[in-house]
Amino acid sequence: MKKCKNILLFAGLATFLAIGCGNHEEEKPATPGNEQQKPSDSKTGEDKDKDKDKDKDKDKDAQSDAQSDDSPSDAVSDTDAKSDDYMTDTQGKRYKVTKIGEQIWMAENMAANKATDGSPVTCNGNTNKDVPNFVSNYGCLYTFADAKKVCPSGWHLPTKSEFDDLLNYVGSNDDAEMPNPAFLALVAKDNAWTHNYKEQVTNSSGFSALPAGFYAFGDYSDFGSATYFWSATEVDIDSDTAYRLHLENGEASVSYSSNDLYFSVRCIKD
Repeated sequence: MKKCKNILLFAGLATFLAIGCGNHEEEKPATPGNEQQKPSDSKTGEDKDKDKDKDKDKDKDAQSDAQSDDSPSDAVSDTDAKSDDYMTDTQGKRYKVTKIGEQIWMAENMAANKATDGSPVTCNGNTNKDVPNFVSNYGCLYTFADAKKVCPSGWHLPTKSEFDDLLNYVGSNDDAEMPNPAFLALVAKDNAWTHNYKEQVTNSSGFSALPAGFYAFGDYSDFGSATYFWSATEVDIDSDTAYRLHLENGEASVSYSSNDLYFSVRCIKD
């Protein structure tokens, strides 16, 4: 009986040792290859690659923003514009200009209703009921006397010889040639023109003449078909006539008219 008890005790001890040895594993120190990560912080290799791609995209966006801030713009701002790019009248309105040969001209019609000394001048145009916003789009129509008063300091109303030089530079001053190359080079590609040479117009000079017509004796005439620009040169002191540039249906010439008609004005730089 005693021998049997010893055998049972021995068997129990062996079972205990076997169970304990089977469930116990030796802890291994953490190494870079087998260290554990928390689920909330863990990311797969694919997730890491996505994060790297996102970081690259952010860097690209930042570089793109920096480049767009530094890149030049086609538009000229008020602060960046050079003084030679514009002419400013005495009321602060700015006008585009264009260089033609050695001359620098306004590339828009004058629209001032005050002289350079601040006195009023007659700016005709807005009473034209057939053409809304006439002055905004086509400038003012002036008498010869008022035309001589509106060009600001550094600019002047062109002389007859300066108009002649302009025509000779861009084409010719010969009405026998139709269409006159000067006409094609000086008039704007504007739908308001009703001449027969729209497909041939180049406006290569940048002068951009518009078909403002003229005003006389209470009526507007020639709008769409012609434009006239006063010169500062009188035909004769006692004749009450002065020279003007005339552009109409392929023709470009310098002739003269009565001083009390209302024509457009383009100033030329001194």
